[in-house]
Amino acid sequence: MRALAGTRRTGLVGRLALLVVGCAALAAPVGAASADGVVLHGVMVDRDPFEASAKTRAFPVTVYLKGAASRVDFKGPAGERGMLLDNGDGERWLLAVDQGAAVPVPSGGLGSLRLDPDAPCRGMKGRCEPTRRRFLAGVNAEGWRYRGADGTGPAGTSDGEFWIDPQRGLLLAWEGRKRGRDESYRFHADQFSHEPLPDVLFQLPESAALPGGDAS
Repeated sequence: MRALAGTRRTGLVGRLALLVVGCAALAAPVGAASADGVVLHGVMVDRDPFEASAKTRAFPVTVYLKGAASRVDFKGPAGERGMLLDNGDGERWLLAVDQGAAVPVPSGGLGSLRLDPDAPCRGMKGRCEPTRRRFLAGVNAEGWRYRGADGTGPAGTSDGEFWIDPQRGLLLAWEGRKRGRDESYRFHADQFSHEPLPDVLFQLPESAALPGGDAS
């Protein structure tokens, strides 16, 4: 690994780190994760990861899941590439792909987009109850409304709704607000597929530059 140097790189990674606040609060894994590879394509509305701003905007994301590992690829308005990476073994990273720069993500990391289909609200605070269904990514998704979750809802939200695949437990969409904020944080999957995914997809590239050099 290379040491991270230069204010341009550290500034970009610092702005990308805004996204960690949202994605680190995704629901924690429940039960044994399937070893099957899953790829989701969708749109997220969250704080702009490429701007030093608290404003939210919509940006496309691709999510890869395999066992306990996960990876979220996203792009900025000019095509800048970012990645949130969790190898499933306790290592979690945020990458500015085009700059080859990476920073570790605090404990909690990306969380999981897999919930227990029999108890999807498990681990959330406050009140959670069934709500309307939505057709998402070819699935008649089951909806749940939550209130007073104190940041334990999807993307760190406290009040809102989320929808899951009732067979697989995949979190396919959410719409919510964070405590003390007016902005709406949202995600919806347009499509997903099951396919074999190589382990290297969830590993930090050897060429990535790290703050202070190799973290090992």
